[in-house]
Amino acid sequence: MTASTADMIYEMIRSTDMILNHCLAAFFLGYLCSRLLGRKNGRHDSQIRWYLPAAVYFAVMSGLYFMPFVLSSFLAYLLGAAAAYLVMAFVCRGDKFWSLFLAVTFFSLRWQGMSVTSSVSIELFDFAAKFLNWLTEGRFALAWQWNMVHIGANSLLNVFLDALILTLFAKWLSAKFLSFDRKLCGKEKLFLITPGVSGSVGYFVIHWIIEKYDLADDKGIFREYPYFSGIVTCMNLLLMLSTLVVLSLFTELEKKREEEKTQAVQQSQIQELRGHVQQMEQVYSSIQGMKHDVKNHIAVMEELIAQKRFQEAKAYLEPMSRAVEILDYVYKTGNPVTDVIIQEKYKRADAENLIFHSEFQFPMQSNIDVFDISVILNNALENALEAASKAEQGCILVSSEWQKQTFLMEVVNSFDGELEFDKESGLLLTTKPERANHGMGLKNIQRVAEKYCGTLDIEVREKEFVLTVLLSAACDLQPKS
Repeated sequence: MTASTADMIYEMIRSTDMILNHCLAAFFLGYLCSRLLGRKNGRHDSQIRWYLPAAVYFAVMSGLYFMPFVLSSFLAYLLGAAAAYLVMAFVCRGDKFWSLFLAVTFFSLRWQGMSVTSSVSIELFDFAAKFLNWLTEGRFALAWQWNMVHIGANSLLNVFLDALILTLFAKWLSAKFLSFDRKLCGKEKLFLITPGVSGSVGYFVIHWIIEKYDLADDKGIFREYPYFSGIVTCMNLLLMLSTLVVLSLFTELEKKREEEKTQAVQQSQIQELRGHVQQMEQVYSSIQGMKHDVKNHIAVMEELIAQKRFQEAKAYLEPMSRAVEILDYVYKTGNPVTDVIIQEKYKRADAENLIFHSEFQFPMQSNIDVFDISVILNNALENALEAASKAEQGCILVSSEWQKQTFLMEVVNSFDGELEFDKESGLLLTTKPERANHGMGLKNIQRVAEKYCGTLDIEVREKEFVLTVLLSAACDLQPKS
């Protein structure tokens, strides 16, 4: 076999290896775009468009590889990353920061991962070649067929290791950064993007040193300093590790922040419930006071009427009338706390000229805590009031049903406009501009439903939003050890 034929086969193997690597990177880039940018962008249409940056990246990298002039690997990957970012941010209309974060971080880890896997596969096959050469008493090194098998197998191992690293990274990143949805401040953005930039700069410096040394010395830096390959591998591993540590730290801080926000909301609801209880205590105190003084009030009224002091009698009756109005609840639910909640929401709806009707009854025969039901009622009716107030004909209906140890609550309200749902949680996304400070209502309802082994269901009919919560009174509420 001639040398030119062997070179051609080698070039085919090398080209196939490069195409497979670019295809692999493009696939995982598209996956992350659809998972990360599709979620952060707040859009929930077809995910196919989020693979457009991957297709552009693949086209750019493949085109640069087959160009007649030589281009440094770093510059080629930089152009590919830049092209992917432009498509993500402007063509697909993704969030510009998250597009930049994904481009920089993904390709930083991609470059470092390729460098590590290349070093590992070379060392493994160098060892295999030496072993086979020893086994065949030197004939392996002279057989071009075995050398081609060696090169091909090395390429396949390289692709496998790259795929393994990209899979782990893609799964980890999509899981970590789908857990929150809010706008970041400048310092947070800088904190997140710094590891990717540092990794990219580190990759550039290392390869710039290698290329400059190779131009100055025909031996090459790896031949003159064999341990340099190990140093580069360790540096790349450290850069990858530092990136993952920083991103993990950020997600842990974000998780803690979410927990603190949830606790703050719970404390606010506890204070609100205490306010309802205090209001009921005042009502009962008024009742007791009226019962105690009713005879005195009657005697005073009789005396005023006997003396024909009618204006003074009317003025005397006004405080008593106000006390009676406090007790005049339109809807009786069977529990004083839920009475107050329904009454309060009814008064707000009436003030805004909204139709409000309640068929809610508290499940007195169950072990469901009134606080948990208050959480559901407060959040559900608050969202219903907000949506109905924007509708042309605002209407709210709240109802409940107790059957076979299960308690069903339903809140129906009218709405205008379009609704967006979170694909991960299935919950409705808030329409308010600052999502970080809103949208906790449905999460709190879901938390209560899960506590009672129940479910939360959302149904959208023609301009009607239906929220259904199912609670099981038979659920074991004892904390698990």
